[in-house]
Amino acid sequence: NKDRKHMAAFWEYGIKFYGFPPNPFRKVEKLPENSEPHYVPPVEDFWKVYAVADDLDRAMLLGLLYTAGRRSEPLRWTWEDDIDLQGRRIRLSTCKTADGSRKYEWLTMPATLHDALIGLKLATGGHGHVFTSKKTGEPYKERKHFIERLCRKANVRGFNFHGIRGLTASLLAQGGVPMKEIQHILLHSRMTTTDRYIRRIGGTSDVLAAAFDRFDATRKAGRVIPFPAGNKKAI
Repeated sequence: NKDRKHMAAFWEYGIKFYGFPPNPFRKVEKLPENSEPHYVPPVEDFWKVYAVADDLDRAMLLGLLYTAGRRSEPLRWTWEDDIDLQGRRIRLSTCKTADGSRKYEWLTMPATLHDALIGLKLATGGHGHVFTSKKTGEPYKERKHFIERLCRKANVRGFNFHGIRGLTASLLAQGGVPMKEIQHILLHSRMTTTDRYIRRIGGTSDVLAAAFDRFDATRKAGRVIPFPAGNKKAI
């Protein structure tokens, strides 16, 4: 099915620029598949991983959790273009649009992320890319396995970038944030995508910051479940 998708996309490019005939891959039926849900870690495990990370990795983890950004998102951030500490804003982008163009969105930062980025800027000088290698001084390209390494160090089940994105979405859904605003935060172009995303993991830009500011206040008070979940008692 993935090959079918890629070949169909390639053929559409040929139609647009080289006069290819109608797309034959669109006529190929999808094969049945059993899609496993993405593993979304318990929020307690996220904070265990956070506890064993250094300051740079902590800032990246918070950036992922508090923005629902995709894996490549924090690696693209620059202090000049994407971080507005004075206005307490952070810019996200996605290429997952119908025409492939990049879509930008400014979100209000929760206070904890704002404080972490201030500390990181003071420590690094605050020029160019936000996250750069301590060894080379160059911007990170992928950082594929750093979360998995931290998971092993924290002795929790391994999760990845996408697991954190799913955790953010699930926390917002548990907190009663409307689906339309979760769609806005995840930068999904269609509500059906957000609906499938929420089911698979089992607005305004201020909604995210407000939700996680409440989350942080609760967490610092000693509770680990950030939002009330029905009649379940928070522990």
